[in-house]
Amino acid sequence: MIKPLSRRAVLRGAGRIAIALPFLQAMTAFGQTGAPRKKRLVLWETSGGTVFSKWRPTGTGTGFTPSPILAPLDSAANPANSKNDLIVLDGVNMESSFSGPSVGAHQAGLSHLWIGRECVSISGANGYWGGGQSVDQYIANQVSVDSMGNPLTRFKSLEAMVGAEQDATYLCRMIYSGAGKPVTPENDPTAFFNRVFSGVRPGGADAGVDPAMWQRKSILDTAMADYTALKARLGPEDRARLDQHLTAIRDIESRLSLGNTGGGNPACAPSAPGLTGDPNANANFPQVGTLMMDLIVMALACDLTRVASLQWSHSVSRTVHTWAASGITRGHHDMSHDADTNADTQSKLTAINTWFSAQLAYFIRKLKAIDEGGNSLFSNTVTCWGNELSIGNIHGRRPIPFVLAGSCAGYFRTGRSMVLSGVPHNNLLVSLCNAMGLPDTRFGNPSFCTGPIAGLT
Repeated sequence: MIKPLSRRAVLRGAGRIAIALPFLQAMTAFGQTGAPRKKRLVLWETSGGTVFSKWRPTGTGTGFTPSPILAPLDSAANPANSKNDLIVLDGVNMESSFSGPSVGAHQAGLSHLWIGRECVSISGANGYWGGGQSVDQYIANQVSVDSMGNPLTRFKSLEAMVGAEQDATYLCRMIYSGAGKPVTPENDPTAFFNRVFSGVRPGGADAGVDPAMWQRKSILDTAMADYTALKARLGPEDRARLDQHLTAIRDIESRLSLGNTGGGNPACAPSAPGLTGDPNANANFPQVGTLMMDLIVMALACDLTRVASLQWSHSVSRTVHTWAASGITRGHHDMSHDADTNADTQSKLTAINTWFSAQLAYFIRKLKAIDEGGNSLFSNTVTCWGNELSIGNIHGRRPIPFVLAGSCAGYFRTGRSMVLSGVPHNNLLVSLCNAMGLPDTRFGNPSFCTGPIAGLT
């Protein structure tokens, strides 16, 4: 009888390269079916508010019709996307952001979004920063270890950013390990890939492979002997799942222009052009975003982490979204200050936010494509889409447009639009804690928290 494969099994390559694996049926003990459902959380942020008349769904409850901005999330063109996967939350106010030091709206909004507590100053740094631990870090500290404190995942959490600009200011940081302690997101998909999937950073402190070899070989090519031995132990479904996983890795490598394009498993072939130039260049914004989404999905699928975040650009975004609609020549933030009566700008802002919605739709499809023993990765995940503002030209934070995508292993009752009456957003943060298995009744400033949002489950 063949011993079940360890859930921490990896493919070993040259030097210290270790390629994590997704769930395989061979990882379950004999006589068991399926896999234990591991819950995941993804925080998803876009900036500059929205166009509420184009964001609000028509109708409430299960009979709602997605708005023009949210239409890609319920698209006939992509049947995998359905409003039944969503909870659209209207009427959630960022009340905590009006308390504490008097700071700019973008600054207050971004630093309160996932924290819900007053900003603080940092010695030697300008402005005010997040005043506590963000909800993802609070959750990650608990779900990344077992009852004895032993790590369950390689990374406690992963933070990524897509930016046409990047700087170390409070306008570029939304994740905090503690008060005044911002966590720097990775905004270079090549660096993200090297850190998360190779286990090796040539030239870095943990380098274990000759950098020259790194430039001419895929990480998969260094692990083909282990791949061949493992594949011999697997059944047909697991072999197909393993090949799909390795194909995805080589595809990402090719898009990052990493490694060579030949050798190894013939099923692993590049299918997209490599990333060229500066990952922060405006023109590369869509491509970098797709890469970051793919990398996050793969990290979650391999159980390298159970908590991740993706920040789309600087909160005062200078990104020019030329790909969202014709005629866009100005930065997103600049456009967001135009009056509501400017029909041309409102149309273009609607197109930008619809494009972001389409990115979330893509992310959902990628999560759904990963089987975890009878349940998809998407069904085990909740992605919370938030914004630091409600409407850009008034810098409003009442209400904030929130969307939940995914049930988090059945915790949330999806397929609904909910209109709430000024519920503090701290309550949503509590609900995320509860969805991930934590019993908290308060998060952030208790003065702006009354418990989880009623009716989500």
